[in-house]
Amino acid sequence: MGNRTRNDDAMRGHPIRGALLAALFAAAGCAASVPYLYNETGITVHATADDLHAFTYIRVYADRGEGVLYGKVEHRHDRLAEAGHVDLAVVAADGRTERVESLPLRAVSPKQHGWIGAAFRTRLCPGPSPGSRLFLAFHEAGGGASSGDCEDNAALQTVPAPGANDAGKGR
Repeated sequence: MGNRTRNDDAMRGHPIRGALLAALFAAAGCAASVPYLYNETGITVHATADDLHAFTYIRVYADRGEGVLYGKVEHRHDRLAEAGHVDLAVVAADGRTERVESLPLRAVSPKQHGWIGAAFRTRLCPGPSPGSRLFLAFHEAGGGASSGDCEDNAALQTVPAPGANDAGKGR
């Protein structure tokens, strides 16, 4: 009885209050799955997450006349045999594909049995044209990133069909 606090007594007999607090914390956890985006450019960034991988940080900025993309990916399962890579696609305002690339990942938080996060970086030279959209997607398939492009770019597959309205999906 000596370890009880006033808050313990206040919560006792209030299952609704406890349920509301649990729902609030669950909602806060869902909101945290949206990546932090720091975009200093005029292009729109679309990052496609899946149930097992999430973009946690994305930064797009200009450096000496070139665009620079840096980001972090977190995986949400126990072990990842191959790190995979991040596929990138830059699509011009007129729908023309300007760039397709696969970015290798560098582990930033290794675990004993796999990794929980990795970073990627690339220079966008020449920089994307005004009104361009940048699409990112994690691709668990091995290979391709070391050569700069895998043959099955996952980001390119997320680009909406010409004429489709994708307003509001990017930031």
